[in-house]
Amino acid sequence: MKTLSKINKEWVDLKKITKDTKKEIGPIVAGEIDKNNQNIKKLEEDITHFTQEMRKREFFQYKCGSGPALEKLEGVFGELTSFISRIEDFGGNAKGFGNPNLIDNSIKMIDTIKITVENMKILWDHIDSCQKKFEQFMVNKWIETQPFEMEDEVKKLMKALKDMKVDKKANAYAGILEEIKKWLVFLPLIAELADPSMRDRHWDDLKSKVGKQFTIDENLLLRDIYNLELGKFQEDVEEITDQARQEAKMEKTLAKLEELWKDVVFEFQPHKDSGVQMIKLSEENFDMLEENQVSVTAMFSSRYLATFEDTIVRWQKSLAAISEIVVVIGEVQRSWSFLENLFIHSDEVKKELPKESIKFIDIDKEVREILADGFKHQKALDFCVQEHVLPSLERVQTDLTVCEKALNEFMDSKRAAFPRFHFISPADLLDILSNGNAPAKVMVHMPKVISAMDTIELKESEVRPYALGMHACVGKEYVKFTTDLALMGKVEVYLQDIIDVMRSSLKDIAKKSLKKFGEINKEQWLLEDPAQVTLLINCCAWVMSIEKSFIDLAAGKKEALKDAYSD
Repeated sequence: MKTLSKINKEWVDLKKITKDTKKEIGPIVAGEIDKNNQNIKKLEEDITHFTQEMRKREFFQYKCGSGPALEKLEGVFGELTSFISRIEDFGGNAKGFGNPNLIDNSIKMIDTIKITVENMKILWDHIDSCQKKFEQFMVNKWIETQPFEMEDEVKKLMKALKDMKVDKKANAYAGILEEIKKWLVFLPLIAELADPSMRDRHWDDLKSKVGKQFTIDENLLLRDIYNLELGKFQEDVEEITDQARQEAKMEKTLAKLEELWKDVVFEFQPHKDSGVQMIKLSEENFDMLEENQVSVTAMFSSRYLATFEDTIVRWQKSLAAISEIVVVIGEVQRSWSFLENLFIHSDEVKKELPKESIKFIDIDKEVREILADGFKHQKALDFCVQEHVLPSLERVQTDLTVCEKALNEFMDSKRAAFPRFHFISPADLLDILSNGNAPAKVMVHMPKVISAMDTIELKESEVRPYALGMHACVGKEYVKFTTDLALMGKVEVYLQDIIDVMRSSLKDIAKKSLKKFGEINKEQWLLEDPAQVTLLINCCAWVMSIEKSFIDLAAGKKEALKDAYSD
């Protein structure tokens, strides 16, 4: 108990002493706290000043270079040692005075500096990678340059740069960003310049624009092209490369035309036995001709026509000449082959159109010469580019039109003389007229002249044949004319004579048949005459019989109709 009492007394005395001591040292502690706070405030100011001064250092400038910049950045950590030591001292004091949070801001400021330095180190490492990559590009030979692959690599460098957590306002960042952007402008331009369509004339234009001379060979490096500062002439480069591509297309099209048309030949077909070869361009080649004309016309709308203008104009004229000549020569051949048989071989036409027949002799000669020339050349292009061919064909076509017009007027006069010619096609009519002096050749057209007639039975004589009768084209039946008809005079004359004798013969046969109707057995009578005549007379006989029965019936003969029916 005495011990406990002693301890309690000592405890009470100690608290009293502590209280008295606290009163005595209170002003001293307050002064130390204030001093430590001032030290911490001064520390923050020093760190702030250091930060501001650090941002002015060379490693924030792009011109510093990666090597020196990284070395200087490493030195920053050494400079932070004194700050870290002061933080430890002042922080310990603040903790001892019961206010440890006062030093937190200084710690954060130092951490921010460390992060900034680390980020700058990452940035300068990236800058170093970029510069090494760009230098690697620079030493590439121009002829081995792969601009698209290089552009992909530069885009990756750009993405990595933009993903960095670094001060985007830093000069070093802006510097490498600008350098990458230059490459992203430069590489597409050299991709266009590397196009196979670029020719010497285009490189000469480029040299003129940039004001520098260089030689495109295996010794040319990409550095030489880069030093041209193409970014300043971007529009000019794009204009030149676009011209090169457009001209390459035109060059390819023109080369294709040369290749195609050097082997295109006409198709030839003999004209009867005249020895003349009729000319024709195949449908396939004619379709190709139209497509090629469209292609050539399209080239005239190009801004870059001047380089190949002479060649394009030549092809435009050549293809147009082929097109016109093929069309005109087709029309000339149709008209000439049609009229030749009339004006050369028909005495009737020569007699009726003597002036045109004489003119046609010259036309015929010129047409044969043109066609012979075409057969000689064989190739469409070689034949059609001759300057004299189209004018000659057009002149012949005009002359043929005159002859054809005269022939049409001649045919109209024949139609007026023999109206049945109106129902015959012009081609058949011309064949009839051209063979008018040979009635045997006209006979093939008789079904078109007289309905149901097949042909006329002819008997040859020294001058012209005689028409003996007619054959039907329906079934098998022959009707002999009552008089033999000499086929004399013009064709429309003897055709009308045939119709007249046909009518008179049928009329005579009908009269005889009607007379025989009551004289011979009906079964025998049915076989005597032509079918149409027999039908006609049978109807006539029936009408006569009925009329007679009516008369008898009126006279009181009650069985008259029954008798007529039984007959």
